[in-house]
Amino acid sequence: MKSFLKNIKIFFVIFVLLSVGLLTGLIWQQHRSQSSLWAAAGENKHTLRSLYALAGSIYTRDNITLATSEQGGRQYSSDPVLAASVLQVVGDYTHIMGNTIEAAYQPELMGNERNIFRRVLLDFTGEGLRGDDLQLTIDSRLNKIAYTAMQGYKGAAVLLNYKTGEVLAMTSTPSTAPANVINYKNIPDTALLNRAINGVFPPGSTFKMITAASFIKSERYDPNFTVKCTGAPLFNAAAKEIYGHGHGIMNLTDGFANSCNIFFGEVGRKVGLGELQQMAETWGWNSPLSLDRLRVNTSRFSCPEHDEAILTWASIGQPVGDIILQVTPLQLALQAATVANDGKKPEPHIIAARRDPTGKVYHIISTTNSTKTVMSPEQAGLERKLMEHAVATGFVRAIDIRGLEVGAKSGTAEVAGQAATGLIAAYVKNDAYPLAVAVILENCGAGAGVPLQVARQLLVNSIALYPNGIK
Repeated sequence: MKSFLKNIKIFFVIFVLLSVGLLTGLIWQQHRSQSSLWAAAGENKHTLRSLYALAGSIYTRDNITLATSEQGGRQYSSDPVLAASVLQVVGDYTHIMGNTIEAAYQPELMGNERNIFRRVLLDFTGEGLRGDDLQLTIDSRLNKIAYTAMQGYKGAAVLLNYKTGEVLAMTSTPSTAPANVINYKNIPDTALLNRAINGVFPPGSTFKMITAASFIKSERYDPNFTVKCTGAPLFNAAAKEIYGHGHGIMNLTDGFANSCNIFFGEVGRKVGLGELQQMAETWGWNSPLSLDRLRVNTSRFSCPEHDEAILTWASIGQPVGDIILQVTPLQLALQAATVANDGKKPEPHIIAARRDPTGKVYHIISTTNSTKTVMSPEQAGLERKLMEHAVATGFVRAIDIRGLEVGAKSGTAEVAGQAATGLIAAYVKNDAYPLAVAVILENCGAGAGVPLQVARQLLVNSIALYPNGIK
């Protein structure tokens, strides 16, 4: 009898092992077949649509659906403004735009990256075929506000939480409806380009943030340093005031508020190319940058050596001659974030959380975001004084918000034969509303008035939409 029971136990163990092996093999084969089908799909949109039939959904931080799978296919937001405002971020199931959430997170959305044990567990719950959901850090309302305010211009806007690095809004214009991309028709020129992370622009006077920082950090820093600005270059081929108007005697505070080219050209000469470039690179120029899995174009700065006239132009952010100066809107927003965050540059994020079909959270971004120290708190404090004085008295007064500490720097990039590109970087220094923003608009004229209004709308509405603070 004992022998019989022992044989039964052995048989049962073998049966269980064979069953688990068979189930494992079936799941592995299903995964391999699905992967093969993806490889064979190519440009067959019907097949691609079918493959997304059980893909996970993409949501905003305020739980608005941006993409979901229903009725055997992939559906995108029915709100045309919202759909257009997130198009270059979310993408679509055809992957015509490769640098998007749909493309970069395809394994998670399809459930293909799960290990074998999680596959077995989800199969037992009946949810094994459905992919994971992704929640973005973007607020749908803020994205729509930025997108609407930018209509008529080519450009981009980025709004960050400078404490956590979360991207609260990121939009690019022009754009179009996801259906137009899927059918590849009625697509405006450059509408598939995410200018927020892949567009590069001359920084104009926003580069004076870096020039000022290099001066503040330099052993040659002198708070009493002054320059007399007559509007004309101080020597042959050096930087000048574009409209020829002089500012008089300028120190660092007034020179920043008035965006004085003559003063900052001299500051560049005083600190030298080496320290200026080192500061730019400390802030992230000439280095790779990513937004989770999304690729970000590198912001670039280089300037010929031993040419002080050229150096004065580089110091004010104008890429004349052989100077290379290119910045992305995300990098510009990170610069404002760094100043507001006591000299610590946050690591940007756009994925807030990932959930499996049972609702279990796999991943959530840390609220203690990793940072890189760019300046000491004292040096960042001096830079904030410059930016906040500019809001109080300078060109960017219109961005002021009563009762809050707001700092900003605007810029204009002159392009021969075209209306100027306008830029602004700004922040709100507040524990409840740790906000940093950058807006860049092409051909909007000098003075950055339109980008300033877009940036202010984002800041004001962020505060209005989150009366208890941004968590």
